Amino acid sequence: ALEEDNLPLFTIHIHGLKSTLATIGALFLEETAAALEKAGTTGDKELIAEKYGMFRLDTLQLIGNVRDFL
Repeated sequence: ALEEDNLPLFTIHIHGLKSTLATIGALFLEETAAALEKAGTTGDKELIAEKYGMFRLDTLQLIGNVRDFL
């Protein structure tokens, strides 16, 4: 969605991810997802550019850790 500059779609995906992160107790990532969701809603591309890269890496690491655990 970001590659296509589709902020509405980005916001929808981040919202779903935010809910999942909250459900599994990944609260630090959930807080970042909430900030990214708000940025998507308001069109704050600067904040998205600032936070998304690390958020993505941290989320991928979490997924890897869950896979290893299971």
